Amino acid sequence: MDKQSIAIVVNRKSRIIMADGKKILEKALKIQEVQPSVKIVLKTTAPVCSKTVHFLESENIQVITK
Repeated sequence: MDKQSIAIVVNRKSRIIMADGKKILEKALKIQEVQPSVKIVLKTTAPVCSKTVHFLESENIQVITK
């Protein structure tokens, strides 16, 4: 990550599904209203549903899992 990135961190054990992805997108859009040039990244320790990964990446939100 660089200075033009903001990470949304989700630290939990349960799977991240599409409903969670939509909430994450809402948060990202609110952040971009204030700072339009910032890049949003999702960092998580939880497994992420493949549909959710594709959904978030189509909205320019990079998904990083540990």
